[in-house]
Amino acid sequence: MNNLSNTKNLFLCGPRLCGKSTLLKRYLEPCRQLIGGYFVQRLYLAGVCQAFRMVDINRTEEYLLNKITTSIDHEDNVLFEIGERRIMLETFEILGVMTLQKALYNTQKKLIVMDELGRLEEKAPQFKAIVCEALDCPKPVLGVIKDESRPFLDRVRSRDDVEVLDWTILPYKVIENKIVDFLGIAGVKC
Repeated sequence: MNNLSNTKNLFLCGPRLCGKSTLLKRYLEPCRQLIGGYFVQRLYLAGVCQAFRMVDINRTEEYLLNKITTSIDHEDNVLFEIGERRIMLETFEILGVMTLQKALYNTQKKLIVMDELGRLEEKAPQFKAIVCEALDCPKPVLGVIKDESRPFLDRVRSRDDVEVLDWTILPYKVIENKIVDFLGIAGVKC
């Protein structure tokens, strides 16, 4: 979709660590009272990213995309441990589902955030179902989607109500302006 006024769900895609989540954080952090959903946080141990965890965007903790930790075992809601190559599907199926349900049904929330959708949730049927429910609901969705072909990700990208802004094609300023316009249309101005 090219006409942003017809786009209900907007996702960013692009190479790892190019700044997609950082850009969203800049515009979403001041508006946390108006949004619901989640972001994925990188966990660093001894200077190396060792795991990822899901964070409810409305938790009281700071909106940090990277966190230094002394032990992955002491962290809650871990999605994936890199060294172990271990996916914690229960984080998607419990916290992910609960977080998106809260965003869907809380009338104070004007926007649902999914930062990010990727390959890990391919085997999490309840999480995928709530993602689809969120995409179908009247509230707009803003997020990041992994730039790879997977059945679930391909279904999300192929929806008529989804626009994907590709970081490798569009200039940063164009993406930034589209996000600002999208937030304005969604009624999220802070």
